[in-house]
Amino acid sequence: MEKYGITPEAVGISIPVLRSIAKEIGNNHELALKLWEIDLRDTRILASIGGRTQRYFLPAGL
Repeated sequence: MEKYGITPEAVGISIPVLRSIAKEIGNNHELALKLWEIDLRDTRILASIGGRTQRYFLPAGL
């Protein structure tokens, strides 16, 4: 599993389940930032699905 990026720091939640959770939560940037701080693969994927990605990549004011 390590060759696929699944390390012991993963809970093992499937992508379809993470998408379902993200859909229930909706766009919540503050929650996404808190989830990203948790050093787990699953929470970081959930954060990237549920956050407002424009805030991560676009310069302020755009």
